[in-house]
Amino acid sequence: MTLSVEQLMADGIALQGAGRISEADAVFRLILDIRPEDPEALHALGTGALLAGDAERAVPLLARSLRRQHANAPAFSNLCAALRQLGRLDQAAIAGREAVLIDPDFALAHHNLASVFLDQKDNEGALAPLRRYIDLVPDCTQQRFLLATALMALQRDAEAEMAWRELLQLTPQDGRAHANLGVVLKQQQRYCEAIEAYHRALMLMPGEVAVLNNLGLVLSQTGMRDANASVWLHRAIRLKPDFADAWVNLALLERNRNRVDEAMVLCRQALTVDALHPEANTLLGTCLLLKGKIQAGFAAYEWRKKLREFRAPAQAYPSPAWEGGDPAGRTLLLHDEQGLGDGIQFARYAPLLAGLGARVFVECAAPLRRLFASLPGVAGVLTTGQPLPPHDAHAPLLSLPYLLNEAVEPTFAPYLSAEPALVERWAARLGRDDGVKVGLVWAGNPEFKDDRRRSPGLAALLPLLSVPGVRFVALQKGGGRADLALLTPQSPGLQFTDLGPEITDFADTAAIMANLDLVISSCTAPAHLAGALGRRTWTILPLNADWRWRDHGDRTNWYPSMTLFRQDCAGDWEPVVGRMRAALVRFVAEC
Repeated sequence: MTLSVEQLMADGIALQGAGRISEADAVFRLILDIRPEDPEALHALGTGALLAGDAERAVPLLARSLRRQHANAPAFSNLCAALRQLGRLDQAAIAGREAVLIDPDFALAHHNLASVFLDQKDNEGALAPLRRYIDLVPDCTQQRFLLATALMALQRDAEAEMAWRELLQLTPQDGRAHANLGVVLKQQQRYCEAIEAYHRALMLMPGEVAVLNNLGLVLSQTGMRDANASVWLHRAIRLKPDFADAWVNLALLERNRNRVDEAMVLCRQALTVDALHPEANTLLGTCLLLKGKIQAGFAAYEWRKKLREFRAPAQAYPSPAWEGGDPAGRTLLLHDEQGLGDGIQFARYAPLLAGLGARVFVECAAPLRRLFASLPGVAGVLTTGQPLPPHDAHAPLLSLPYLLNEAVEPTFAPYLSAEPALVERWAARLGRDDGVKVGLVWAGNPEFKDDRRRSPGLAALLPLLSVPGVRFVALQKGGGRADLALLTPQSPGLQFTDLGPEITDFADTAAIMANLDLVISSCTAPAHLAGALGRRTWTILPLNADWRWRDHGDRTNWYPSMTLFRQDCAGDWEPVVGRMRAALVRFVAEC
């Protein structure tokens, strides 16, 4: 009895489905003896080669099939998978797109296309096919894991959180999912929830060193559980002595306690394990800066550019990065990279470079543009995103001390100034009374990960407001303004003017400061501004003060007009505010 081609095909598919690949291939070859270019037999033979791990043989068979029968989504999907196995990712992506275009409801094609994008490190491209697969196969787990991981890589933490939670509804015993949920919660500064997620992960994976390390890190970031943090980090190191991340987090723990020497020892231990560890090198750099080791500190601080949280420039620059050397005769574009305060602090190098013979343009955030127009010797100031002027090279402001090979903390005369017309306008707004005018800022940007540590809040500064003879002028912007509700029950005799809603940018703030006798600020941008203007400034610092303030002392070379008031114990502002109040009483008496 002679079997029809159709019956042979059905038998071959059944054999292939049972894993009997070689027997199935024999059947498909028999079909090709009868019909040499039968597209279904070619497709089936190519699929068998792919299942057998022979992608090299699968590709030409699948391609031949598609030349005879183009509208075949499974064949394109299998071709995508085979090309991916061979590392021919661009061609694989083309095949995968054809598959999902022909049949948008073919789930496997979406999976294969997403896998190609992930191999290409194109997490953004992988999102759509992964989401479509999940729509088609809602109870899938692998694709949900891949989606959540891609969202994490894109730092879309809120979406990643939702993806991990949806996966955990299907697989509540997945320790990896609990651990990764902890990571995205930590990134959103939801530390208590992150701790809970890590503990769940450790119940399922007790010896997982990455989770032990992350739990130790997040406990240290709460600021109140440092001892517990140390226990978990040491447990991770006992299990894996060459775990550089855990050594770095122990170093960070010591750094947060202002034990800088101990932190440096631990950083160097991490670097013996992994000399190219970005966090270890960056943290060592900040510790060196805290100790006044400017040259070595800024050199190590260049590693910040490799950190996950490093904010790359908003636009690509057509010029090469400036690598230092004689700037004379060159046109340099300087751009800010971190917070507004960092921009203010390091804008001082723009006039210095101009004085060395460079033509200097400064690109900055919009709130700084009018202020930076006062930088002497600068050819122009532009807002981030504006068309760029012709230039030879570019450099981030925070790299300039390294590029200029600074060996000691530089002392600068005031390098920013307020517009005279604005000074007069704000003078009229404030009135010309003879009282002592003190500007007040109590909180920084809440988006900054350590803002909880560095910002005392208005409640902590309330003792200052009872000093007689002072007219306080609130310069506070942003989320910290909610603290103003604390003033409603205060004495009617309190002299307090809130200018926050009237301030449009830092040029306004500078002009107001020009009319004040003193500025009191937390470690945030207005403190830098007051120092850059040469105004008398008192800056209140947490125990683990930022690297620019050194680890001790009440003066800073960065701003000669500034006095530093340092916290004695993490989280306790009362003693330092008490000292500041006593100093304010003396200051008023001397005015």
